[in-house]
Amino acid sequence: MKFIFGGGTVVALLVLISDTYFSKKKPTQKIMFIFLGAPGSGNVTIAERCVKDFGFATVSTGQLLRDAMARGDVLGKQAEGFIKQGQLVPDELVADMVDEWLTRNIDKIDTLMLDGYPRTEKQAQMLDALLKQKFPHITTRLVKINISDDAIVARIADRLTCENKSCSAIYSRKLLQAGQETCPSCGSKLIRRADDQEAVVRERLKVHAQHADALLTFYKNAGVRIDELNVEGKTPEQVFADFKKLL
Repeated sequence: MKFIFGGGTVVALLVLISDTYFSKKKPTQKIMFIFLGAPGSGNVTIAERCVKDFGFATVSTGQLLRDAMARGDVLGKQAEGFIKQGQLVPDELVADMVDEWLTRNIDKIDTLMLDGYPRTEKQAQMLDALLKQKFPHITTRLVKINISDDAIVARIADRLTCENKSCSAIYSRKLLQAGQETCPSCGSKLIRRADDQEAVVRERLKVHAQHADALLTFYKNAGVRIDELNVEGKTPEQVFADFKKLL
């Protein structure tokens, strides 16, 4: 259909606008994996393998906070103010950082894995609202990692962490050479973190359990696809093989 308003120039302009509008491609569908697993359940290991083998992207809200503070931008300065006062960074500020990261990077990636986020139902609600409003082309999937508390305590008691904050690699003593005390990745000293003590770990597990059921219910009600991954008694290779079957 043509609309003529007294001149070929106007007709040409309307045709150009029409062609541009209808030829505009829809955003490519993306997938975002959320892991519902207790601290030490192995979600970080799975994410690292996916980055290496498939080129997936992974986002840690802790790393987003550190990067923002290092840049000294507005969000980083706000976060630093709360941290210096010994306060938790508000959920709203964390959501803003996730929003900013997605805005900058989502067009460059196909599959994204969230590390340690969301942790509470409120955070899940905020993330869901953000995706619906600004990133409707991102499909959320939830992976529930099943492992007992005792198995996690034993696993964490066996691990060492690189003290180099720019590395922070985590290793199981079983996979290191006997007596090895340096990081295979960067050569820095390997340490046992203070929060890897059994009493601290069990308290963290208790906090996780308080939020896990509410998170699971929220995503069930939201119609999100939920897969379960049983990791107890399995090697990292076996766990990753099981995870690949979910893709």
